[in-house]
Amino acid sequence: MNELRIQIARWISVVGHPFLLMPVLTGIIAYHVLPPPQALVAIVVALGVVIVPAALYTIYRVRKGTWGDLDVSDQQQRGQFYNILLPLLLIITVVATLADVPPAIPLGAGGIIALVGLAHFINSRVKVSLHTGFGFFVALTLFLIRSDIAFAVLILACFIGWSRIVLGRHSVREVLLGGGLGFVVAGALVVALRMLN
Repeated sequence: MNELRIQIARWISVVGHPFLLMPVLTGIIAYHVLPPPQALVAIVVALGVVIVPAALYTIYRVRKGTWGDLDVSDQQQRGQFYNILLPLLLIITVVATLADVPPAIPLGAGGIIALVGLAHFINSRVKVSLHTGFGFFVALTLFLIRSDIAFAVLILACFIGWSRIVLGRHSVREVLLGGGLGFVVAGALVVALRMLN
């Protein structure tokens, strides 16, 4: 039974990985505010500028043996990961700001920078669960567009937090902190987007 629990937790953790959740959020928002051809370009740019380079760099560091796992679970290694991820997020935010797109897109990118930046700042004391943080960030942001999908993602975010604890990647405190951080940053983003409308 314990092995089944660990297997389920692994699958939930993979499905809830920020490298999967963020392109899904980007796609939903892009197709909501842009015509389909432009939305596809936005997704490809986000994948090409942030997700693929960050994922490839992580794989490289793990294969080289300088990072322990693909989740970058070690607190010191996590700080190094943030130092790579934040400049990539800044690039995509600048690109989105300069592009002729609705303000929801650069604001959303800025929200992700805020989430990762705060997690990086806190990382000197506590290793925040980014999986859980992104889960709650995505769920709350989606409430602006599709409440049915947002509710499903909110339930998924809770299970993501559970999976991180079961797999021993995070403590309860780190998961709660990650979820709270995602909730607060997404809440601020939702307020900012509502003020624009």
